[in-house]
Amino acid sequence: MSVMGMDGTRDGVSGDHFSVAPTFILSEADVEFIVDTLLKSVTEVEEDLTKNGNL
Repeated sequence: MSVMGMDGTRDGVSGDHFSVAPTFILSEADVEFIVDTLLKSVTEVEEDLTKNGNL
């Protein structure tokens, strides 16, 4: 799987995003793992940013 982070989404300049490109053949369990892992990661980053006053 490839996960690519980039910037420039909100107005073409500001913001961040990432693209997830899993293999063409994957199971429902694979999809659930990917979604759960991404959700956990984004939640942790959001909590850290909030705690540090950066969000």
